Order: sequence, then C-alpha cells, then structure tokens
Amino acid sequence: MLRADFYRLFHSKGFYITQLVLILVVAFCVWDKGVFSMTVSEQNAQEIAQRTDLIREMAWTSHQAVMAMSTMAAFLIYFSLPLFYMTVGADLNNGTLKNIISSGMSRGHYFFSKYSVFLMVTALQFIFYYGTTYLVAGFTNGFDALSLEWLGNFIRVFLVQYLSLQGVFAVTMLVIFLTLSNVWSILATIVVPLVLTVVQIAYFAESKILAYLNFQSMLNQAGALTLDSEFFLEFTPLALLVIAVCLLIALMSFKQRDF
Repeated sequence: MLRADFYRLFHSKGFYITQLVLILVVAFCVWDKGVFSMTVSEQNAQEIAQRTDLIREMAWTSHQAVMAMSTMAAFLIYFSLPLFYMTVGADLNNGTLKNIISSGMSRGHYFFSKYSVFLMVTALQFIFYYGTTYLVAGFTNGFDALSLEWLGNFIRVFLVQYLSLQGVFAVTMLVIFLTLSNVWSILATIVVPLVLTVVQIAYFAESKILAYLNFQSMLNQAGALTLDSEFFLEFTPLALLVIAVCLLIALMSFKQRDF
C-alpha cells in the first residue's frame, strides 16, 4: 500500500506543481527579503510594520534567512493540503475506497498506511522549504559558518513546527474519516485554526495551554520562542495527546462505518 501510494503521488502532476510553486514562493521571499503571515495576530499594525522593517534590515545570509522564514512556516499548511488530498483523500475522490476495503485489506492497515505516507510527505515539505531558503540565501547573500549551537536551535524549531503541522492535520484526519468528505476536511483545516486563534486572542490571551494548542500560530512563532527543556516537557505531550486522540477517534469511526 505504501509503495502504491508513493508511486501514484510521484507520478502525479499535482505533486510537482505544488513543489514548484512552493520553491518559487520561498525563493521570491528570500530574494525580496520579506515575509508574510497567513494567521490572525494579536499584534497591531505598527508592531507588524516594525517587525517587517527589522526583518528587511537583516543581512539574510543563509542562517538568518532560515530563522526569518521560520516566522511564516504556517503557510506550509496550505501547501500540504493538496498533498493530503492526493494521499489520504485520493481514494474518496476516485471512488475506490469501498473496493480497497472489500478486497481484504484491514481498515487499520489502510488508515495507518495513508497516515504514514502523509507524515513522510510533510517532512519533505519542510526539506524543500528550508532547503530552498538556505541555498537561495546562501548563494545570494553568503553562507554562514555552521555551528552546533545554530544547528541545535534549528532542530528544536523544526521539531516544534513539524509537531504543530501534524496537530493541524490530525483534525483534518478526524474530519475526513468522520464525514468521508474531502470538502469538509479541507474547510476544517482552514477554519478551525482561525477560530482557535480568534478565541485565544479575544478570551484566553494568558492561557498557556491554549497557546500550545494553537498549532497554526505555533508554526510561525517557534523560531521566536525559548525552546528549552521546560517548553518541550509542556508542549510535546500535549501535542502528541491531541494527535493521538484525533487519530484514535478517526480510526474507530472508520472501522465502524458501513460501505
């Protein structure tokens, strides 16, 4: 199943178009020394303008560019949506899900096979995202000397962002297996993080738990946070719990559904 899913994905024009657009957008942002955000923010216009000016004044060498671009990593959600549709949602779209289940494949195997493919594909998204940033910035503005301190910080940022992205798409997995609808799952991916951000800003601005659960904002903020052991001890179990609960409910619903 894994091999078939990867074969279908890598022979899809949509996959290569998505990656090409991602690379071009990242390359342009690095060349223009500008970032943008696709999340609701509690910062006012003046604060956002000051942050933008500060980012533009940076040298945008390879290391600086990577950390600057980490502040707009939430837009990987929207580049991962087509890949989710091409992997997890493909059989729903093609009407082949019932035939696959009827052929003898267990629903658990099918479920985790699809999710495993998506986990690997989203890791590939980060590689393209930061790889393009590093290379374009390096060749344009110079490569920084690689240090263990910078590498360790980048790995911590990546881990938080990867977990946050999986937190967002755990909700997508839940919705698609509850409704068997690509449309509803895509809407949930877009709407739920926005609603959560608005609720947090309006009513629970001081809540640390809600801040951790706001995975879309966490994608953008990871590079600016103090990612020490205390943070990971608080954030990681909570993120994994949300992911596990969403996947468990989705799997239970899928196993009980009649086709």
